[in-house]
Amino acid sequence: MLGISCTAIALLPEYVNKHPARKVILHRNLDEVNQSLIAIGSPALTKIWEGALEQIIGRHCDWREIFDSPKDIYEYLLGLPFDEERHAELSKIEMQPDFDGLTINRTAVSGLFNQLRGIS
Repeated sequence: MLGISCTAIALLPEYVNKHPARKVILHRNLDEVNQSLIAIGSPALTKIWEGALEQIIGRHCDWREIFDSPKDIYEYLLGLPFDEERHAELSKIEMQPDFDGLTINRTAVSGLFNQLRGIS
């Protein structure tokens, strides 16, 4: 499956819109997002985020749908019937990156920035 999952990429809508993957754009009130970020010790988002998601072409949903009614999102993204058992198992997993041990692939990063520069 082809895909991308990145919050900050919303600030590059031209790149996202040209990406061939199907897109689901999850919306959440900016004040709620900032409360959550501050609660984990992160700075709040700035005004640059206001309206950023609306520039992305794809299926727009309230963020709670991935928890409350994931069937339509699953089927839209994968083009497959909803697998309730698999979803239930995956929902139990919480993944957190080990930022201290993260290795940066400079070739991949350079390639991404070259792609971004090529967007008109």
